[in-house]
Amino acid sequence: MTTVLVTGAGGYIGQRITSRLASDGVAVRALVRTPVPWPAGVEETVGELTDPALLAGCVKDADVVIHLAGANEVAMAENPERSQAETVTAARCVAESGVPRVIYLSTVHVYGSAMVPGAVLTEDTPPEPVHPYAASRLACEEIFSASGTPSLIFRLTNGVGAPVRPDVDRWSLVANELCREGALSGRLTLRTSGAQWRDFIALHDVESGLRHLVDRDFSSGLYNLGSGTSVTVRSLAMLIRESFVAMGCPEPELVAPPLPPDPPGPYRVDVSRLDALGVTPTTPLRRAVDETVAFCLEHTNDLR
Repeated sequence: MTTVLVTGAGGYIGQRITSRLASDGVAVRALVRTPVPWPAGVEETVGELTDPALLAGCVKDADVVIHLAGANEVAMAENPERSQAETVTAARCVAESGVPRVIYLSTVHVYGSAMVPGAVLTEDTPPEPVHPYAASRLACEEIFSASGTPSLIFRLTNGVGAPVRPDVDRWSLVANELCREGALSGRLTLRTSGAQWRDFIALHDVESGLRHLVDRDFSSGLYNLGSGTSVTVRSLAMLIRESFVAMGCPEPELVAPPLPPDPPGPYRVDVSRLDALGVTPTTPLRRAVDETVAFCLEHTNDLR
């Protein structure tokens, strides 16, 4: 049986992936900083992966590490220097741990200033990160690429899907924030006009893709992980509004600045390279939105 170690397992994506692996009968170890109430089948270790003895115990006999640990964009904005150092150090520790294979979730935002109207972002597009979060993830990519350990590096776009539990603190993400606000107040507030374009991918497809890969031998490679389709943030808000109505709720009020007279055109994230891995995102964005709206309606009291 394949044994998988998930670092950063207590996070938004980490809890989903860890729970999915466990439900599929995979032997999964969760490395977290704070204990999490896991389903049966998850072996939890609490501590810092920069502790050599602790990490050595976690990777012993593990077949693959799914590396998610690292500061998110909120922590990066609050303390860029410390957050970058911690994120890069964590990646170096995993790369030097002796684990046979690594799957690393980076971010599409490493493309940075190349994400302009009309652009087609392939894995060969030179990275131009503009935010410390993206710069630190690019540095981690370089560590794994140079490590000699077979490493799959995925540049994840914008995941949409419900958290495993309401206390997972990722309500700053635009889809989550709008769904939560709609459930609590009946409004959907955009901080901008919503004319900006994003590639949104259902987290169900992220889980399924990684689940498909953990049992397989692989060599190193770099892949964009997204839907391959761009929509505006305003269009996402409209999907969320439709979802609330479909679930029997009053239509939420959309509060947003007016669209600019000449809104920007879309860019596109090319995901054609994923096909060679057998990873094909197929979940409609509306389904991921429905999942998140239903979760927020179910946990309204917890989210207040």
